[in-house]
Amino acid sequence: MSYIIPVWDLPSIPVAGRSERFPVRHIYCVGRNYSEHAKEMGGDASKEPPFFFTKPADAIVPVVDPDVGSVRYPAATKNYQYELELVAAVGASGANLAPERANEIIYGYAVGLDMTRRDLQIDMREKKRPWDLGKSFAEAAPIGPVHPVAQVGHPNRGRIALDVNGETRQQGDLAAMIWDVPHVLHFLSQYYELLPGRSPGRAHRRPGRAQRSHCAAAMSALPAEFVEREYNLRAAFPDHPQWFARWAADSETARARLESCLNLRYGSGPRQTVDLFPAAQPRGALLFIHGGYWRALDKSDHAFVAPPLIAQDIGVAVINYDLCPDVSIAHIVDECREGVAWLRREGTRYGVPAERLVVSGHSAGGHLAAMLVATDWSALGSPSGLAGAVAISGVFDLEPLVQVSFNTDLKLDRSRARAVSPIHLRPRRSVPMLFAAGADETSEFIRQSWLLWERWPECHPHGRHGPLFVPERHHFSVVSDLGDPASELVRQTLAMF
Repeated sequence: MSYIIPVWDLPSIPVAGRSERFPVRHIYCVGRNYSEHAKEMGGDASKEPPFFFTKPADAIVPVVDPDVGSVRYPAATKNYQYELELVAAVGASGANLAPERANEIIYGYAVGLDMTRRDLQIDMREKKRPWDLGKSFAEAAPIGPVHPVAQVGHPNRGRIALDVNGETRQQGDLAAMIWDVPHVLHFLSQYYELLPGRSPGRAHRRPGRAQRSHCAAAMSALPAEFVEREYNLRAAFPDHPQWFARWAADSETARARLESCLNLRYGSGPRQTVDLFPAAQPRGALLFIHGGYWRALDKSDHAFVAPPLIAQDIGVAVINYDLCPDVSIAHIVDECREGVAWLRREGTRYGVPAERLVVSGHSAGGHLAAMLVATDWSALGSPSGLAGAVAISGVFDLEPLVQVSFNTDLKLDRSRARAVSPIHLRPRRSVPMLFAAGADETSEFIRQSWLLWERWPECHPHGRHGPLFVPERHHFSVVSDLGDPASELVRQTLAMF
């Protein structure tokens, strides 16, 4: 095809770790999506749906560290400002998207700046005219590299900050947004068909002269301070003692009401014991593995998971395992394999037949459940594999834990962490696996669930389009839903049988 005038280059931005670039078709921006900025601009976004403005794709200025992007001062303004944004790069088509499916069209995330001729914007606002003069002009959208979702997941919490000449001028947390990315895309897709190469940005807060920006939740190399904040869960959720107490009380009640066989040995390790809760007419069994970062907690505080399953004719086994630092995580994986093998051999004897067995776990237990899915059971002499798995708030990439303070107990280096990370393994069978987490988890635990979901597509349960993120639940409160017969987590777990 020939053109009457010279054709310009297709606007694009780099992709982290790849030679290919991400082509940009259009830029949509979200206005007043932080309460402080909404007040600054004379609105109250907490009571309003999001609204949008646009920039042309050729407004992009790609910036790749350590290079410095060069932006010319625009014409007709005496008040040139910036706002830091998280940028979502759309990699698939979608229209009229439900929020729970909106993440499916996102290719990755970047950070960028929304450059604004603020005096022109304010003048247009007061005259009730469109904002184009204030927002849409050359070099109005510096953007860094796109980090694919397969690497970083879908960050909804975590520090986002802007430094000017070494001084932090702008910082906040992604959790402070009024509308998160799925809801932004939901609203936006009611007005436009979203096509690959469209980038909705989420505006941040203050004006100034920008030099450097970063979003810790969307970087492939995570700073130690960020890792500690994201993975030190007792510090992140100071109400954890009340949840531990609730688990213990609910578990005591469950043991008092249910038939049980407690503290049966399934191996030679000091803590290799299991509690069994038989169902009257069993049609399957669930093996539950507690969390505690492989170094704490006990099965006795997790019997609360049994009653809703027993009521639906599912027998339940809750196991203990030896803890770090006395043993390694790899050793704990082997102990859990012994637990599965024991339950298959001996479960019927105690009223918990396990021919149809689903494994489940919380936190470190979610990791162990995934490791069981990746186990070659035929090599271990087991007649069949698992029927399914439920990983609640699991850790599937252990390499970040090399940096945490409690690694003194875990004794991980990068090689050991990689060897026991499910993201570097393959499931031995295409068994359905439910990934679940609290919607209020730290951003890294949201990313972890998305990470394995995307690495193991053969394990997607029928009808699910992503992990189950339970509203108004965090890392410690979400597992209590497994003890609630009316919860979505119980419903989805029962669907495995």
